[in-house]
Parts: sequence; structure tokens; C-alpha cells
Amino acid sequence: LWPVEVAGRAWVIVREGESVRCFYDRCSHQDVKLSEFAQLDAAGGILCFAHGARFCKLTGEPLCFPGKFALWQAEIQQREGELWLRVPQQLPEDY
Repeated sequence: LWPVEVAGRAWVIVREGESVRCFYDRCSHQDVKLSEFAQLDAAGGILCFAHGARFCKLTGEPLCFPGKFALWQAEIQQREGELWLRVPQQLPEDY
């Protein structure tokens, strides 16, 4: 997980091979920073060590309790070796 800040908000980038995803830097369980409490696990998920929530690294969907709902994703594209991130103006009410 690579933390970045864009437009005053913290995000984490997940890269595997050619696949790149960007998620809001918060666990949906207890609002802790994924960049501080999570890492990719051997099974291919994002594991938050704060309480054991796991999320799919491609979709952000929770894979087990206590994950409440999917991680919020930002649109990300790779162009000529650079990453371009389009962040939403507002996060959903869940966040």
C-alpha cells in the first residue's frame, strides 16, 4: 500500500502487476488509516491489523467481518508511466 495525499485527502494505492487501484485511506470498520494499519496479505486481500477486517484489493469489497462495507475507490489511470487520480468532491455519507 502506498499512501498519497490528493486534494487534502489521504488515499492508498494498491498495485499488482499492471493492475492499479486507489482507495480512500480509511478502514470501513473503525475509520483507522489503512496506510498505518494494513498491508496486502498472502491471499490477495488488504488486511487491516487494527481489528482483522479484510478487503478485496481489486474491488474494495469486505471479505470478512468486521469490514462493514466496501472501501471507497477513486478513479485511477496509468498514462505514459504516470498515475492520474480523479478524486470525488465528496465522500459517501458512510465515511
